[in-house]
Amino acid sequence: MKKGLNTKQKQVQPKKHASKTKEAVKSRRKKPSKKDNLDLGMIETLYGMGLIDEQISKVLDISVASLNLYKKDENILESIKKGKAIADNRVVRSLYERATGYSHPEDQINVIQGQIVITPTIKHYPPDTTACIYWTKNRMREEWMDKQDVNLTGKIDLTNKTDEELDAAIQELTKQIKA
Repeated sequence: MKKGLNTKQKQVQPKKHASKTKEAVKSRRKKPSKKDNLDLGMIETLYGMGLIDEQISKVLDISVASLNLYKKDENILESIKKGKAIADNRVVRSLYERATGYSHPEDQINVIQGQIVITPTIKHYPPDTTACIYWTKNRMREEWMDKQDVNLTGKIDLTNKTDEELDAAIQELTKQIKA
């Protein structure tokens, strides 16, 4: 038997370029935008809950790329900013409470002689040093930052100086910096 095509096998016709077919033209048509159907209140709420773009796009059933395109719309961007401000304010308040200490009501549940007893109490949290440091470094930078920038102006001629003269110049600069 000769090698080659089996008479029972079908010959495969070369495919036409998809760009030339009517089906390809139809498939390239844009889907209708979901932007006009978005609830701005929901967008604000989602960002206010602290969700990120990937999570929000899933809730809204759109792609992250579409969400990024929609952000160009002033109304949508304003809703996003309002929501982010709500979340940021919650974090700031929580950090403040953590730094200064706080209390809140709490029910203590015990079983005494087979009976469930609920006792209202007040739970106290002392100030947290790490939160204090974070707060002061960010809110009072000039007084609390680890690194301080010192700018000196002037001109010092260090050419043809002896070691003693250089040491004296260094000591003088050190005094100026500390002043």
